[in-house]
Amino acid sequence: MPARNDIVAYQGNSFILHVHYQDDSGNSISVPSGTYSASMQVRRSTDASSILLNLTSHPYGATQGCTAGITGGGAGGTSCTGGIVLNTSEGNTGDFTGGIYVFAGATAMSYVPKGRHLYDLEIAATGETTRLIEGRFECIGEVTR
Repeated sequence: MPARNDIVAYQGNSFILHVHYQDDSGNSISVPSGTYSASMQVRRSTDASSILLNLTSHPYGATQGCTAGITGGGAGGTSCTGGIVLNTSEGNTGDFTGGIYVFAGATAMSYVPKGRHLYDLEIAATGETTRLIEGRFECIGEVTR
């Protein structure tokens, strides 16, 4: 069962989320990028085909990826700075077993429409996908542009 965490982010500001993946006993679970991939998507609702923010680790250690803005069915959008780094520290400055660092740059966040949306973060390995965390993703609108 995924953890529940609501997020408040700001349009036009950088966004960072760090998750520590642990087992039921509190032990860190390693998520090496050579075995795992991760993705986080933000949508208006669970059944919406349009993606507002799509962050990935890309499969198995390749360069992180980011698209932002309203994209139909996962295609289109604006390429941006952002992605997911696995087994890293909160500041993405070194190794940290079970650390999942999610980030989107200010430009990426400027394309996310203001409002209350939904998100989830999933990891995948060898055909098995696990949803780690989910919740509301509220984006507060930007005035100064």
